[in-house]
Amino acid sequence: MKKGSKNFLITFSMICVIFVPAIATYSFATKSSTKEIKLKETKEINKNVAMINDLNKRDLSEIEKQINKIQISYYGIDKDFHKIDYNNIFKKCVIMGDSQVEGLAVYNFLNSNSIIAKKGSNLVNSKSNCQILKDIKPSKVFMLYGLNDMIIYKDNVNEFIKNYKSLVIEVKKSLPKSEIFINSILPVQEQVKDKNPIYKNINKYNKELKKMCSELNITFIDTSNLFLNNDELHEKDGIHLKPLFYPAWLEQLKKQANL
Repeated sequence: MKKGSKNFLITFSMICVIFVPAIATYSFATKSSTKEIKLKETKEINKNVAMINDLNKRDLSEIEKQINKIQISYYGIDKDFHKIDYNNIFKKCVIMGDSQVEGLAVYNFLNSNSIIAKKGSNLVNSKSNCQILKDIKPSKVFMLYGLNDMIIYKDNVNEFIKNYKSLVIEVKKSLPKSEIFINSILPVQEQVKDKNPIYKNINKYNKELKKMCSELNITFIDTSNLFLNNDELHEKDGIHLKPLFYPAWLEQLKKQANL
């Protein structure tokens, strides 16, 4: 590679890799504080500058690999999610759940036709949504419930599973030809567990959910890997999720459902 071309690529790469994540953070973090956004920008920029500084010593293929590694590390996905039309990808799907699912609409990743969710939703009161499902006629239904239900059932995991099965059965009756996917209960931060010790049983609940899915012959989607070594996906309350979580989550759902 000519020296001039390589220098141009390095310069262009520095601009894209160092500053684009910062811009993405600002664009999607509409509900985060300015201070929080600036802290994340600084952290990501410092980390990426250190990784870029060594690129002058490497060839083109090595540079491309390193840039891709930075993008994967930051976004949790190997794609420029800003350009992905999730509304089109999930146009024949519905995602059911509570306020965590609502974030998909709040941050404009999906339109209202693909979401049946609201704050406080649980397994029992969500049965009333089966008629809405009938009207929409989705080919695939994703469910994310648990945090509100854990407050209700406490240590009684069996009762939780009983009511989850009941909801799944109702959905199957309404949509006998549709595929159903059960999402694992998402983790919460430690301060939330301190206030509500029942959330220390999330792994226990998920273990039983996985068994239930096996018994019902439906797909269990474990998204706990998205939170490994990443404590920046939650809002300040330690429960709700920041915008950058949602494209990584949708990518995982898309992969599991072969969309």
